Amino acid sequence: MVVAKTSERKDGLEELREDAHVLLVLTGSLGDVARGCVVPTQLKLERPDLRLSWVVEDKWSPLVELCSAVDHVIPYSRKASFYGVPKLWELLSQFGPFDCALDLQRHFKSGFFTRMSGAPRRIGFAPRDAKEGNWLFQTEYIVPCDMNQSKVYHYVSFVEKLIGTGNRLIEPLETRTNLFGIDRESAEALIHKLVPEKDSIWLTCALGSSWESKDWPVSGYQALLKLLQEMPRVKVFLVGDNSQRELGQKLVAINPCQITSLAGSTSLPQLLGLLSRSDVAVGPDTGTGHMASMVDTPYIGLFGPTDPRRVAPFRYEHLVLSAPVPCRPCGKRKCPGLQTACMRLLSPQKVLASIQDILAPLL
Repeated sequence: MVVAKTSERKDGLEELREDAHVLLVLTGSLGDVARGCVVPTQLKLERPDLRLSWVVEDKWSPLVELCSAVDHVIPYSRKASFYGVPKLWELLSQFGPFDCALDLQRHFKSGFFTRMSGAPRRIGFAPRDAKEGNWLFQTEYIVPCDMNQSKVYHYVSFVEKLIGTGNRLIEPLETRTNLFGIDRESAEALIHKLVPEKDSIWLTCALGSSWESKDWPVSGYQALLKLLQEMPRVKVFLVGDNSQRELGQKLVAINPCQITSLAGSTSLPQLLGLLSRSDVAVGPDTGTGHMASMVDTPYIGLFGPTDPRRVAPFRYEHLVLSAPVPCRPCGKRKCPGLQTACMRLLSPQKVLASIQDILAPLL
């Protein structure tokens, strides 16, 4: 039998007992889930004895399953009866009890799920940063967030709060190659059956995002792909969901020998494998960019309405390209009146130049 520790940390909070069970609550979006993998990875580095479970939306669960630090993935389906609450209650009862729950999402739903877990310690965002009364479900809070700082640092604050590491995790984060706990070789193996080719230089191009205002115009992709014909050694893979399948096939016609469309054809593990094998990736502010960061693949982010200081792929903020439009970043899902000038004015020539800079050692 494990004896619980009763010692207190310097901040006055009781230290987690050995083999404590910690629940992470972060259901979506894809980008947040990808970045959130930093939490279990860093927790296990500091405390290998901890047991970690994660409540995540079922469509993102295959990605979390690739994070070696997570012991149990608890899928949540909002399409199930009564918004999936009864089923989640059943699963939480099955996997629990929990010593502590970390609410990484700051909404009412995540707060409700955190409280539903029955964990006596529930850590969430500071009240000023929470939404929809989320803070009412928590017993403790991380320090207030700097909204001009990457979300990755916000997530790391939960590790610091839970196990009392102070600030010593912040700087080493940028130098750890396996920051998100993904086995790059295993991820790469997942794509070989779909794309057996091993030679040449690989570029992955994301075709869309979850916001209309974040999408790069089709004309931008067309111009870039025509410019890439000057680099015949570069093999281009187009990725996206089913809604981009038709666009992908249209773009392949520019140069079928160089371009392959996988839009609507890859699972999340396969997409991660493709990104792990790629030498560079490019696209708008989308979950694909954060998945690229998980496997240390440089991502050239095309940013318009969103703030790259907060949401650019971690460690690749310096690769962000944006147009000099005074109204950006507006944070709007739909352009309020300038016909997404911030995305339309992003130059394909500048994107090509960034690709060439990254690939120069290989070319």
